[in-house]
Amino acid sequence: MINNTTGGLNVAVGVNAMALVTTANHNVAVGANSSNQNQTGSHNVAVGVNALLTNTTADGCVGIGKSALLANTTGKSNIAIGYEALKTNDAGSKNIA
Repeated sequence: MINNTTGGLNVAVGVNAMALVTTANHNVAVGANSSNQNQTGSHNVAVGVNALLTNTTADGCVGIGKSALLANTTGKSNIAIGYEALKTNDAGSKNIA
């Protein structure tokens, strides 16, 4: 969380986990690069290497597993559990895999 300016109640564990977060709140990222590009998305959980990697503004997503929800940027309320689950989802919302 090297760019955190006003975000709060976030937890980041791992190299580059939530590295770009600025104003996001209530997020958990565990694993290298997990939720790496999240800036304003809140209420997300990313567990695993590259989970929710490109999420920028999406809220309410859960990605558990290596590269789960990898390409998600703005899709909200998604749940992806497992290796590369919903890996290519970008803006789709309310998906479960």
